[in-house]
Amino acid sequence: MVWVYLGFYNFANPVLWSYPSEVLTFSMRTKGMLVWNTFNQIFGIYTMFVDSVALDKIGWKYYIVYMPGVIIEFFLIYYCESSWSRPE
Repeated sequence: MVWVYLGFYNFANPVLWSYPSEVLTFSMRTKGMLVWNTFNQIFGIYTMFVDSVALDKIGWKYYIVYMPGVIIEFFLIYYCESSWSRPE
């Protein structure tokens, strides 16, 4: 499952970096990309150090812990994107 997840992640990786810079207004772009990059680095560190230990200790049951976070992230993105006002 890790390889399947990483395959889809790497396929969409260019969109993950270009989408925030296109959606944000010009005045918010720098701050938004700063926040995006900071959280991306934090989640990368978490994935690198915590996931391997957790998968080693509890195995496939780690997905029961991991997937609610992914679902919450999906709903947060959906809610935030639909609540932004876009200039015409």
